[in-house]
Amino acid sequence: MEKNRSRTVVMLVSMVLAAFLWLLNSLSKTYDSELNVGLSWTNPPAGLVVANRLPDQATYQVSATGWQLLYGSFNKRTLHLELDRFGQRNLLLSNNYLPVFKKDLPRGIELLHVYPDSILLSLEPLDRKKVPLELSADLSFEKSCGLTGEPVLHPDSVWLSGPSSALAEISIWKTQTISFSQLRETMSGNVNIQESDRLNIDVEPSTIHFTLPVDVFTEGSLDVPITPLPNPSMQLIPDHVLIEYLVPLSKFEQVKASDFRMDVNLNSQTDSAGRWLDVELTRSPDGLKQIKWHPMEVELIVQHRD
Repeated sequence: MEKNRSRTVVMLVSMVLAAFLWLLNSLSKTYDSELNVGLSWTNPPAGLVVANRLPDQATYQVSATGWQLLYGSFNKRTLHLELDRFGQRNLLLSNNYLPVFKKDLPRGIELLHVYPDSILLSLEPLDRKKVPLELSADLSFEKSCGLTGEPVLHPDSVWLSGPSSALAEISIWKTQTISFSQLRETMSGNVNIQESDRLNIDVEPSTIHFTLPVDVFTEGSLDVPITPLPNPSMQLIPDHVLIEYLVPLSKFEQVKASDFRMDVNLNSQTDSAGRWLDVELTRSPDGLKQIKWHPMEVELIVQHRD
């Protein structure tokens, strides 16, 4: 019984050793195979920038030993390709530049072919442009509260750097969205600038400061005269209107009748006799809401002199 066990152990050891020697022999042989390789493109020619999307992965057909292929299969490689080594070309024929693509491959691996075998390359002048910022915000307020003016941004613009054709289409840039609910007082903080979804556009700065001017609104009203007509024979009845509005509580005492201007539209006669004219608001203070007035039309009286 003991002898049978010994024979079994010897046979198993022999089989394992034979398999190991076979594996060593197999891994020492050279094979043609394919490797998937990540691509990172750097160093465009001076003053230029890539305007199209370049492939971020390629398939390499290689010749290598089993050991090298086994090692390569456990290491995801990203090769860094320097664009200035290709010159200013619109079409890269990959297999004309095998030494460039091979640069970061492990020693001993022979590169036979690269797929894709042709790559479009659009290079444009690197441009820089300043554009205004717009705050992206999702806001709600407590009852009777609201913004008293536009959000204040510092800085209020950003610098964009990238392909000239892409920058020409951009006239404004947005921040990431801020969200506040039940606001009742001025709020400030920092917000990140929205990242570009366009290729090779850099944005500076990446963060800005914002202030949301918030106050409680209250009702106000004033009796405001209508601007007199230039012809003294033309009179308006009535010659004033009552303006009602919502005003931030902190500015209530600052609002004066002289801050408003009310005019009549001489081209807005509402009857065949031309006696009734629309009253229009042509000037008002900043920060007021829900401005309304009455009457909204007045009677025009023309005095005829003999």
